[in-house]
Formats: sequence, C-alpha cells, structure tokens
Amino acid sequence: MLQIPIVRSNIQKTPFHPALDWKLNRRVTEDQNIQPEPYTLSGILKRLPPLPKRTGLLGASAEGLPLLFNLTDSQPSSLLVMADRFAGKTALLKTLVNSLMRQNRPEDVRFAVITAKPEEWAEEATRFAQYFLQITSNIDSAAVDLIYQLGDLVEGRQNGGHVGTAYMLLFDGMDVLPHMDVDLRTNFEWLVRYGARQQIWTAATLDPASLLEQRYYADLFRTRITGAVSDPNAAARLLPSRLQKQAAEGVNRRFTVRIQQNWLQFYLPESLD
Repeated sequence: MLQIPIVRSNIQKTPFHPALDWKLNRRVTEDQNIQPEPYTLSGILKRLPPLPKRTGLLGASAEGLPLLFNLTDSQPSSLLVMADRFAGKTALLKTLVNSLMRQNRPEDVRFAVITAKPEEWAEEATRFAQYFLQITSNIDSAAVDLIYQLGDLVEGRQNGGHVGTAYMLLFDGMDVLPHMDVDLRTNFEWLVRYGARQQIWTAATLDPASLLEQRYYADLFRTRITGAVSDPNAAARLLPSRLQKQAAEGVNRRFTVRIQQNWLQFYLPESLD
C-alpha cells in the first residue's frame, strides 16, 4: 500500500495491495506499457482492509496500488494540486474528501470549502452535510471568515488547546489569492505552514498559468501533485524532464507526486459511486 508519506504499514499484506516501504529507497516503476484498469471509489474501498482512522484515498497506481493520505501524520504538510483546466483537480479533492467521509465520523474529520463554483460541491453538501463547516464562493466574505476561523483554531491548539477533530480547508481555485486582502493572505500562509501539525490541513488547486504569479504561495506547500500541464515552462518547474512530455499529453485524471526521491504516477477513480 502506498501512502504519503510512505511508512512501513501495519496492515496485513495481500496480493491486491502490497505494502511498499519507500524508506528502503525502492524506485517507482515508470513502465508506460502498463494500462491502468478503470475503477470506482466504492470498488477500491471495498477491496481494502479497514483503513486507519482519518486516512483517505487519493487514487491508485497503474498497477492498482492505492495511494493513501493520513491526516494524523503531519509530515507531508499542506497539499497543492496543479493541472490545466478540466484535468481533474476538483475530482482529486473530491476523491480524498469522499473517501474520508465514508470511512470516518463527522467528529473525526470535517471540511471547509472555498471554491469558484460552489455548485460543484452540491451533492456532497446535501449527502454529507454534517461533515462541512461551510461551502462558499471564493469571492464571498464567508471565505474570509473561514480562513480566519481556522487560523485562530491553529493558534489555539498551538497554545495548548485540545486537538480533536481534524479539519481540511479545500481552496478549490487558489488563483484568486493574490487579489485578496494582505492580512488574509498572511493568515492563509499561517495555515499552510503550520496547520497540519495541529491536524488542520490545507488542500488547494491552482492552474499552471497562475504559477509564476503565485510562485511564493505555491512554494509554501510541501506536497505538490501535478496533472496535465500544456505549458512547457510550467511543466519544467514542476516535473523532471522525463515526465514533462507525459504531462503535455493532456491525459485527464492522471497525476504525478514526488515521494521522497521518487516520482509516482496515479489515476483517479472513474466514479465516486
């Protein structure tokens, strides 16, 4: 089983999801002849053993190995997803969120969503209402309030407050950040830098076209996931040369993440059902 960060798994190994320990410095196989098998979120979760608490799914490798994200381990810190429009950035966030909601109770993990298109989260808002603090437009004053609220929570936990529920701020469309108030941007930076240590996570999406304008904020994120990128200059900054051509192929729902010194490609489920 693959996990960010990769750790030795206590889950019993099975042929379907062998536990790989990247601390042994095994290298990712980049065999382009392997064709990923389509899968659904429900299908892969049913085939997995019970996941650790507050652990969600990001996707699966071409070989079918699930890639997990554990909210109780702060090492990967905040998560930034970069890809062209319609390449699956929102779908990746939804995969993680839906898998966490299906495996955990609302008192274990809750979400706040800032997005240019709140209607894209309407199904989750209706089906899993108890898991969401709020889903708001990125131009609404409620977005400002959410960032300040979560920033205050980080500070309170740093000062000895109780660390209970894990929270995730999903900033689906960070392209608007440079146009926000300077104090708000400072609080957002605080969340990105220090929130994960207090189990208050930030996961954001960004179009590569905005990368140069937002270079400072993009560099704050320790874990970056890259999808289809048509701009060669952006691809050169995000990926090693051997993967830049693949990023330009425009394959939607295929992403690449660096784990320690290795690069892993993975695919999103065909359906969240």
